[in-house]
Order: sequence, then C-alpha cells, then structure tokens
Amino acid sequence: MNLFFIKLKSIFNEFKSSEKGVTATEYGLIAVAVAAMIVATFYTYPSLVSTIRNDLIAVATIVMGQTF
Repeated sequence: MNLFFIKLKSIFNEFKSSEKGVTATEYGLIAVAVAAMIVATFYTYPSLVSTIRNDLIAVATIVMGQTF
C-alpha cells in the first residue's frame, strides 16, 4: 500500500510540473480576448460595418471596371 502512495505522489508531481497544455490555454485566452475586442468594436461603432461594406463595394466596382 505504501508503494501505491509513493507511485501516486510521483505521478501527481509529474502532472504538476508538466507544461504541455499551457500553450493551448494561452492561445485560447488570446482568441477569446480578440473576439471580445472585435464584438466590442462593432457594438461601439455600428456605422463601422456599413463603412467597411461601402468601401468593399467601391473596390469591387473599380476592379470589375478594369480590363485584363
């Protein structure tokens, strides 16, 4: 029984010092922060979406007018 606890303690210490999932967690937090900033920007400036849409339509019109 004592060997079981020693083995369990060594497994726990290995798990505690492991950093395998840390990078994935950090990238996940960064993705959540970026998504929150995008949503906040679009809710703060609702005319931003229509401005971007109008600019893209203007670029598409210029590109469609070009002859290649």
